[in-house]
Amino acid sequence: MVRELVLEARDKFPGGEGFVTIDKLTVAVRVLDARKVFGRIDVLVTPKEGRGEQWISMDRVEKRNG
Repeated sequence: MVRELVLEARDKFPGGEGFVTIDKLTVAVRVLDARKVFGRIDVLVTPKEGRGEQWISMDRVEKRNG
């Protein structure tokens, strides 16, 4: 089941990349992993530039264009 979640996240985000907006700041991220928590799908993201990782709801990650 976890593998299907990771595949679903990769399908939603071509190249495993997307954007996360926090207040007025938008950051390019890579999707590293996925998990199902309390009926929602969370993804583990890391910034393309910088460091750190954070689990967030998959709904918060926007697709990149192109």
